[in-house]
Amino acid sequence: MRDSQAASELAFQFRELGDHISAGAATCDALGHLVDLARRFVPGADWVAVSQAGGPRTLAATDDVARAVDRIQTDTGEGPCLTAAQEHGVVMVADLASETRWPRFAARTLAETPVRSILTFELSEDQPPSALNLYAGGANAFEPEAVAAASLFAAHAQLAVMHLNAAAKSANLTEALTTSRQIGMAVGILMAVHKVTAEGAFDLLRLSSQQQQRKLRDVAREVTETGLLP
Repeated sequence: MRDSQAASELAFQFRELGDHISAGAATCDALGHLVDLARRFVPGADWVAVSQAGGPRTLAATDDVARAVDRIQTDTGEGPCLTAAQEHGVVMVADLASETRWPRFAARTLAETPVRSILTFELSEDQPPSALNLYAGGANAFEPEAVAAASLFAAHAQLAVMHLNAAAKSANLTEALTTSRQIGMAVGILMAVHKVTAEGAFDLLRLSSQQQQRKLRDVAREVTETGLLP
């Protein structure tokens, strides 16, 4: 009964998160909520982070301990986050003291943090891929029921990250279209004002952008708002 209630509550929390993402939540806010939920719902998880391979770098973390372990992976170029991304699966470390896959990572993590066991799930295959890292202070912290709960959580999290990525791509596309329209309008205004060709008008925009060290879209927006080249 308790497991059923936990699953229902988790589903509700992810519906809320999905609505938050649809409403335009910032990526950092959504992922911050995600790691907090993981620590709350996965038994044994003391610290949680979402990391992006290719660095790796921490996108969200519950605290400095999780960030420290991610930073060690960055420094050593090895660790469960990178392996999960490469193998597109789940990576478990029962006891770092006996871990042999990443000797430099294991040695530094044991020396510099209280983390002793790790459970990592790939979240997204989008480049660079991301992973959910669950860290625990005790050896063999993730028992079978904890792994089952973490697997359920990761499945929900993967859908949330897909939703988040799609929302970000949509926002980027909208911004790109808006920028394109603004530049086109600015070029038209400058053509009329300065009696130049479209190429000449675009050159005026570009030179103004370079001289003022401003983005081209910002200069174009000012032209459309004032009718003048800044």
